[in-house]
Amino acid sequence: MGSGASKEKRVLLLGCRGAGKQTILRVNYGPPCMSPELGITILEANTEEVTVFSWDMGGHTHPASCEKFLKKKNAKGLVWVVDSSDRNTLLESRFQLQWALSHPEMDGAPLLVLANKQDVGGDGAEAGEAALAPEEVADRLGVAAYEGQRAVRVVGSCAESNEGVREGMGWLLEAMDEAVVGADPPRPPAPGSSLQEAVEKGWPGDTSITK
Repeated sequence: MGSGASKEKRVLLLGCRGAGKQTILRVNYGPPCMSPELGITILEANTEEVTVFSWDMGGHTHPASCEKFLKKKNAKGLVWVVDSSDRNTLLESRFQLQWALSHPEMDGAPLLVLANKQDVGGDGAEAGEAALAPEEVADRLGVAAYEGQRAVRVVGSCAESNEGVREGMGWLLEAMDEAVVGADPPRPPAPGSSLQEAVEKGWPGDTSITK
């Protein structure tokens, strides 16, 4: 690792509601501390090496509050958690991911996408019920667009068994030691814009991920 390996790292663990963020914190760090701030419940977990902050994106979470926390927490790495079995949340997750990465605080921050709940479904599952493969999750989130701006990795995971999570976090912490600021990402629609308004304005461009 680089010279910053001994310093405490600050990581954001974000994603839409129900993606498995709290389970990831509990399994890896024990029960997280919970504190309400600006109408958002912030989860925090610590080790000697890393502090992880987590909250729900989208839904009833006010964008202005999220923007304040992105600045306040001063995190240099992002873990984006996706429920791979819930196709209905993928467009919202894509919108929220681009919005988070558009902020100056996240410029050049390594991105780890956890395609979570890979244990859902299987050979016997009906179409639309089984978890999407990590490669398909990456495609539907438009992850390739960020690869020229930061270190990016997509890992299939299962929060309950911790499969993929430890591997992914290990990669992220190493990537944070070597992170360099990339190109400025494109600015998405204003935080107050609805998802439908964003799509109507041509963002994120590919609405096929709702299928």
